[in-house]
Amino acid sequence: MNPKDFIQSRRDALMIRAGLLTASDPIVHPEAGALAAGGGNLVSEMAKFCADVVRQTSAPGAAGLRPVAGYSTSDFGNALSDVLRTAAFIRMAASMQHEQMCTRLNVNNFMPREFPMASIDSSLALVNELGEFEEAGLSSTDGLSARLKTYGRNVFISRNVLLTDDIDLIAGAFANFGGSVSRLEAKLVYGLIESNPTLADGEPTFDALHGNVLAAALDESNLGVAMGMLRSLPDPFGELSNFDAAVLTVEGRMEVAARRLVKDAGLDLEVVASPWLAVGRWYLQPSPDVAPVIGLLRLAGSKYPAQIGPKKDDRFRDGSLIAVRADVGVVPLGRTAIRGGA
Repeated sequence: MNPKDFIQSRRDALMIRAGLLTASDPIVHPEAGALAAGGGNLVSEMAKFCADVVRQTSAPGAAGLRPVAGYSTSDFGNALSDVLRTAAFIRMAASMQHEQMCTRLNVNNFMPREFPMASIDSSLALVNELGEFEEAGLSSTDGLSARLKTYGRNVFISRNVLLTDDIDLIAGAFANFGGSVSRLEAKLVYGLIESNPTLADGEPTFDALHGNVLAAALDESNLGVAMGMLRSLPDPFGELSNFDAAVLTVEGRMEVAARRLVKDAGLDLEVVASPWLAVGRWYLQPSPDVAPVIGLLRLAGSKYPAQIGPKKDDRFRDGSLIAVRADVGVVPLGRTAIRGGA
């Protein structure tokens, strides 16, 4: 078995032991199932193998090294990081409800960037007697500036922990980072919308003059009023937008009532609950793909805002150093939402 196969088989076996994959998954190495079911110390096997690869590369024919010598190698760090990243991403994927009210904006770097808004008079006019049509222009307005910011920690996994081969313990601990990243991004989203940010036109996002504030508690009647308000929001040219309501976001203690209300009314609304909204607060908005309100910045090519990978340990300790990073950013984009609550 070549080095790549050896490491991949042990890595996949560790994922099976941690409950992150099953032996029947098509992406799993064909030997991983048997390895996972066996009684071997897979972490130590992989570490010793990685140490021997380094030694044979630098000094062919030299005696083998102990497993602990492999914990700091890049091959071992990458394989272990694959396991921990998978655990974190599974937890993260289950905690990203705030994405339902946001529009994803891909950015290529960490520099500040403006997000202008484009508008066009899309109403159609009847052809005139000369067979001519009115001309419409596409214009853009200056947008607000935003950028990704990086948060993170370096996590040292000691030799004693790795020697136990308790991948359940290690992966379970790192899964918490997935929840932490989702909470971090969610707090930015809800904090931004609750702050009633000023848009590029110098006006607040929510204001009675914009027809998107309903100072009333959430009930069937007021939800109906909000849906009517959403349909009546004017576009930049004065046309009624006629938006379908798609997302109802409520303060956490209103979740049961909101879900019951939506179900009993037979409405096709996604209900999102958050503990980071003011008491009694609720928002109603169209699909963010149709009418953006909050932009969620993501590094191009990244499905999630987190990265987990090995980091060189300049302190030369017995163990593995893992870097956890989160690149997050939000920006207000529009006011096509109804803000409810007293």
